[in-house]
Amino acid sequence: MQVKKKRNYNRLKLVYTKYVFYCAYYCPILFPRWLVNEVNSRHEETGSLNNYINNDNPKFVSFLNGEFNWYKTTLSFIIEKNELDKLAKWIIRYSRSTFNASRYEGINDVSNIFGSSYFNFGKISVNGNDRGISDSLKPLSSKTKYIDFIMLSLHKHGSDLFIMTYEVFMKKGATDAIKNITVDELVFDSEFDKLNFYSKKNSGFRCWDRSWLASEIICEKFDIVFSDVHKVLKELNDTIGMSIHENSVVAIPEMCIEEHVDYFSGTNNQNAERAAEFGYYYPSPYLIKDEGG
Repeated sequence: MQVKKKRNYNRLKLVYTKYVFYCAYYCPILFPRWLVNEVNSRHEETGSLNNYINNDNPKFVSFLNGEFNWYKTTLSFIIEKNELDKLAKWIIRYSRSTFNASRYEGINDVSNIFGSSYFNFGKISVNGNDRGISDSLKPLSSKTKYIDFIMLSLHKHGSDLFIMTYEVFMKKGATDAIKNITVDELVFDSEFDKLNFYSKKNSGFRCWDRSWLASEIICEKFDIVFSDVHKVLKELNDTIGMSIHENSVVAIPEMCIEEHVDYFSGTNNQNAERAAEFGYYYPSPYLIKDEGG
C-alpha cells in the first residue's frame, strides 16, 4: 500500500538547470528566447532566479488544517468461498475460548443464496501484547510503532460475495507523523524535461515548488505509517491462509476533525481540485508559516 508513485528526482539535472538559468540571464544572446523570457520574468517578479511568484515558504506542514486525529485505517477486500473454510479453522485456533469459537460455526455455510449475514470476530492485539480478556483473539507478533489493535469482521451477501474487513486502530504517533512537521526552508527547484533546451520539442521544464515538496514529505510520512498497516495485513492473511494481493485491498484512513475547523475552506477546496486534476490520491498539506513568514 503506497500513497502515490514517488517522483524520480535527478539532482544532476537540477544543478544543470540552475546553472543554465544563471547563464541565460547574464548571457542571453546564447540561449533560446523562451528560456531568456522565463528567467527574466522570474527575476522581475521575485528578484531571484530560483524563486517563483506566490511560492509559499512553510515552516511546518500538516495533512489537514487545525486539530485532527487519525484514529483508524479500514482495510476491506473480497475473499473466495474456499477461504471461508480457512477462516473458520483459524478462528477456532486463535479464539481465546471454545465459547467464543462456537459462535462462528456458520462462517463457511454458503447454502443461503439470498440475504446477508455479519460476523464480528472481535479484537486482536499486535506486538505480541497479550491483553487478556479484553481481546477475543490471540495477539499478532508483528512489531509495529503506529498500530494499537485490530477489529475483524466478515460480511456475507448471498452465497457469492464475502467481504473481509480489518479495522486497524492507530496510536497517537500516526497522527503526529503527519501533523505539524518541521520542514525549515524548503528549496524551490526547476528541472528541464530534456537536456537539449534548444530543441522546440523539449522546450519545457518541471517546477518543484515548495507546496509540492511539502506534499512529498507528507506522502513519505504516510508511507512510513502504512508500512505498519501492511505488516499486520500480511501476517493476518498469512496465518489465516488467504492469498490476497494488496492491490485488491481498499484502504481508507479515517480521521476526526474538531468541529470549529471548516474542512470546506478555500485551501482545502484547492487541494481537492488539484487531486482531481492529477487523477490519484495525493495528500496536499496545510502550510503553516511563522509570524515572520
